[in-house]
Amino acid sequence: VIGVTLLRDGRAFNRDVDDVRQFATLYGVGYPMALDADGTVSQEYLVGNIPVSYMVDANGTARFVRIGELTTANVRAMVETLKQEAAAPVSAQ
Repeated sequence: VIGVTLLRDGRAFNRDVDDVRQFATLYGVGYPMALDADGTVSQEYLVGNIPVSYMVDANGTARFVRIGELTTANVRAMVETLKQEAAAPVSAQ
């Protein structure tokens, strides 16, 4: 898990690094937070709405996109789907 903060986005609540630190402390964020200061990440992943969550695989492919609040149940469902896909037999072609 990596949180990405859009510092220069007019929709973002966090305006600078101190805001991000305060947010992380207030909500007990225990995962790394990346700062998208120049908008590169939001452009690469076509972020049009916030909050938005992506589950990206080891190859960098966005496998799931969730616009809005992300719950534990959402994450469990996404992980379960990926586990089922990984366990499925590969068909010979």
